[in-house]
Amino acid sequence: MASNRIEDYSKILPIVEVYLCVQSEGSRAGMPTIAIRTTGCTHRCWFGEGGWCDSWYTSIHPEKGTFTFNDIIDIYDKYPYVKEMMLTGGSPTMHLALVNELTHFANERDITITIETEGSHFIPTDYPIGLISFSPKFNNSVPRVGILTPGGKVVDEKFVETHNRLRLNREAIKKMMNIILITIINQYGMELRRHLKKLKTLELK
Repeated sequence: MASNRIEDYSKILPIVEVYLCVQSEGSRAGMPTIAIRTTGCTHRCWFGEGGWCDSWYTSIHPEKGTFTFNDIIDIYDKYPYVKEMMLTGGSPTMHLALVNELTHFANERDITITIETEGSHFIPTDYPIGLISFSPKFNNSVPRVGILTPGGKVVDEKFVETHNRLRLNREAIKKMMNIILITIINQYGMELRRHLKKLKTLELK
């Protein structure tokens, strides 16, 4: 069991966005979803002609959080039919207590959590995360010394070293991949059990 929990639900958390949307990608595409975007990131991704990270305001020049856990509760109370959560960033896995608390909340309300992560932090939680969208950025995200960040800062060697140190944190990435495998096995195991139950019901008829 993970020990990190959030005790004060009125405390400002490292969250910069909470909003209702429709999931646009992956196996949950088309589902009404509450998106929760954390701020802060271990990476400083630059993709050459592709430009900087598309949420640089939560990573390269991170803004301060403005939302509380009560805000998350309020939006689900407002849209009780929504049973999906997309946790993105920045780097959500930097915030163990927040992610763990969200798994408790999701378990209580039968909500499926999808988390988007680069995998640089291993994150044990008390309840499983429904789906992990994994983007380790191994080869194509290294900034170049001398270019300007979105905020006008000149990239130096230290900036690049900060990015590479956790981009190449293979031990954490390996652990995160193991979580993904276990999640897939559990998901298909649940589906298989449901199908077997249906078959038994048909046999009884």
